Amino acid sequence: MTDTLSTTTAAQDERWTWHLNDAELAETTEKIRKLNERAAKRGLSGLVTLDIKRAERMETLPSGYTVTKGYWSVEILGTAPKYAGWSFIATLDFDPEAGLITKTVPNFKGVVDRSGLRANWCDHCKTNRFRRFGYLLENESGARVQVGSSCIKDFLGQDVRPVFHDADAVRDSVCYGGFDDYDVSPLDAIAIAWAAVQEFGFVRASEYDNVPTKVRMEQVIYPRTRPDEAALADRAVGDKLRPLAAKAAEQAKLIRDFILSDEFSGDSEYVQNLKNIVGAERVGRRFFGLLASAPQAWAKAVERDLRRQAEKAEITNEFFGSVKDRIELTVRVKSIRYFDGDFGTTTIYTLVTDDGHPAQWWASNSALGNEVTNHSYLVKATIKGHEEYQGTKYTKLTRVTVLEDHPGEESA
Repeated sequence: MTDTLSTTTAAQDERWTWHLNDAELAETTEKIRKLNERAAKRGLSGLVTLDIKRAERMETLPSGYTVTKGYWSVEILGTAPKYAGWSFIATLDFDPEAGLITKTVPNFKGVVDRSGLRANWCDHCKTNRFRRFGYLLENESGARVQVGSSCIKDFLGQDVRPVFHDADAVRDSVCYGGFDDYDVSPLDAIAIAWAAVQEFGFVRASEYDNVPTKVRMEQVIYPRTRPDEAALADRAVGDKLRPLAAKAAEQAKLIRDFILSDEFSGDSEYVQNLKNIVGAERVGRRFFGLLASAPQAWAKAVERDLRRQAEKAEITNEFFGSVKDRIELTVRVKSIRYFDGDFGTTTIYTLVTDDGHPAQWWASNSALGNEVTNHSYLVKATIKGHEEYQGTKYTKLTRVTVLEDHPGEESA
């Protein structure tokens, strides 16, 4: 089976050309008949017709022989039937562990009102039956409806593609569903995410030049088992990250408690989704992308809190020292972030001195640890520069050496 797609101007009908065998043509013809019948019954706009021609093509077999194969050249003409004026805005995932998780379309600016949404329900056909996923649609006047997978086609356009019998179609229909393997607690997942960013730096799922953090989590929790290079790579990553994750239990609890607290707030879908996932008893790999971002969300919030303290004069929001000065000072770690760079993982410590001055150290090691604790450190450091970021004045440190470690001391 092969196909080509061409579209004309918006004022004309769309045209698809497909190459079908006998069985595919018979089932496609019946599918289009039922689709048009449904459109007429429900008052949908649009109509689809088929233009069918017999054709031949030359095909070279793997053996090297060239044969002539017959097929049906089928053009699908018209416009997919649908109600006018509706658009898709969010997928509704009624997860049995985390509750309602939404996935909105890119550039979605509004807020999803969750109060009227309920699992298993469809506003269109008014039926209540098991549905793992729902879909939220909005029309041009702002009205919204929750629909199931069958009814969504009435609003966004019926599927007018042919019925195929090839391996790719079967694969696509069975291999791209969600995972329901609730094998790990959110606390353990966050600890592994922390270990991954500590070792490799934080890598977003959208980045293609490195392995995303959520994939590192999968390599530890769901390693591949076939005797091949991929399985060996998973095993190597697991061996490297498991010890780090075991040591990150307290840090993971700190991050989880922050996400669940009122300090992590806002009306965005990201905030609500992450709270639901972190508050669940068990989670599956479908949510690893969000869980991988939890350490970054915590670190950024700490830095925002420093800015608020600066505005309220609760810290000494001033630079200290001169560039190239070599000084001794006592510092406490406020947040830790990890970034992947050209020369390995960079650890970014956000610090506060004993007299309340903000500072930062972009380190190539973890000399001040991998957890935010109640420690204070007497260090010797060189002042690299001064940088103001969103109102907070950070003194940038380099060549930091720990002279003394004072666990459990109260901050000044």
